[in-house]
Amino acid sequence: MMDPIRPWHRIKGHFHTKDAAFYQRWAEAVPDGETIVECGSLRGRSAACLLTALHREGKEKVRLVCIDIWPVYAPTAGHKGTALRHCKGDPLAALRMNLREFRGRFQCVNWDSREAARLFPDLSVWGVYLDSDHSHDHLRGEIDSWLPKVKFGGRIGGHDHQKRFPGVVKAVREIFGTTYDLFGRCWEWQVRD
Repeated sequence: MMDPIRPWHRIKGHFHTKDAAFYQRWAEAVPDGETIVECGSLRGRSAACLLTALHREGKEKVRLVCIDIWPVYAPTAGHKGTALRHCKGDPLAALRMNLREFRGRFQCVNWDSREAARLFPDLSVWGVYLDSDHSHDHLRGEIDSWLPKVKFGGRIGGHDHQKRFPGVVKAVREIFGTTYDLFGRCWEWQVRD
């Protein structure tokens, strides 16, 4: 089996090789021409992984929307400041540089992810990946804001479903019970009609 996408691994961040298999699944499943939203893009490590996987699948018309609060990074209850280590300089400029080969395939929205959801009509995106603030209340608000935006057959998911981030585990379980799937540290729920 071919190793998951590699160019993205040189970008600083918390998205690991095991996580890449999750985005590869999404790249295989998403119909070309759809939209995927990534909340919590930081310097573009995971976005580069997804865009590379989409390219390998021949899906050049999938649009990726990267949402984050660049360059406002402060320790949160969910991350305890770990993201700060990767934010020397301007993280938005770093993301644009790291994704330069995918120019025209992504856009950046510099806004709180819960508020940014208002920019999208209901049932308008195929997938939403949540990896910003890992506190319970924030993730719960993100899921509540983004779930109506996902089309039937689409996916909502996220990163860091692990003991280290109890707020993530609690919010996902409160909303989806046991009906979601786990792939390593990534969680996913498919929207059905």
